[in-house]
Amino acid sequence: MSGINKGKKKGVKKNKDIKVLQKLLKETVKSFEQRFNKLESIIKEDNSSRNGSVEEVAAKSNDNYDPKQHIVYNISNIAIDKPKFGGNEQVHPVTFIEDLINYFKRVPSKGIEIDIARECLRDEAKHWARINSIKWSTFEDFKIDFLRVFWGEEEQNKVRRFIVQNKWNRRTHPTMVGYFLFVIEKVQKLSYPIPEKQILADVLRHYPKNIQQLWRIAKIDTIIDTTEFLRNLDDIDKQDEHKEYDYSNEKRKKLDNTFGKNQQHFKNWRKPDEINKNVGCVNETQIVQDKIENPNLVNPELK
Repeated sequence: MSGINKGKKKGVKKNKDIKVLQKLLKETVKSFEQRFNKLESIIKEDNSSRNGSVEEVAAKSNDNYDPKQHIVYNISNIAIDKPKFGGNEQVHPVTFIEDLINYFKRVPSKGIEIDIARECLRDEAKHWARINSIKWSTFEDFKIDFLRVFWGEEEQNKVRRFIVQNKWNRRTHPTMVGYFLFVIEKVQKLSYPIPEKQILADVLRHYPKNIQQLWRIAKIDTIIDTTEFLRNLDDIDKQDEHKEYDYSNEKRKKLDNTFGKNQQHFKNWRKPDEINKNVGCVNETQIVQDKIENPNLVNPELK
């Protein structure tokens, strides 16, 4: 009997262990199912954000979404113009290289950078590239050689002399701020940069003395603030030009009116001889008329 009881006890314990294991297994499976469903929903949302319409994704995150204000452009379908250098293209050599590198990032160009660079050149630069291309094995070789020739020490010395000697000319640069930005762009491309305060001191000497005095009074010492300062002066200058234009128009009207009156006066003008003849005729006619009316009247000229 004791053996049977022991067997029963072992069986009951075994059944309990099995039930516990089954319960744990169910909970584990349930947990895995929840995690799997969650992961699946995340993947679906990610795919919808990549492949779905912008309107649907934005509408979920923003209730005030307006589809008219969001336009999606497919960059691969937009034609990107190549940068150009030489000929009539007034582009700085450093700017051209920067634009060329950005162009390479946006179009397939691996292994053909030099060919693309040569296609961007015009006139003298194109002839130079045709002769020297045998020396280049990478785009970096082209870049170093290009900047050495078109932005070498001689060219940079021209810019330094320009900064020291040049003056602002309203005919070539109508606005002061436009001229300032034109010079600053040249200066910032120098291989050995000039301190900002020195740049401002040199460039402001290009302007009339009254502008220099205003700049010193304002105590401006940065390029950004100087740009704003000159832009404000340009606005004031435009207002003054407008007033002068109005004044000149008003003055022109007065002159036109005066000229019109004089012109009318000139139309009525007659030669002195004609005036005397007419006056003489009038006098003789008047004397005859007076004698007819009064025979005893004596001619005043005979007195």
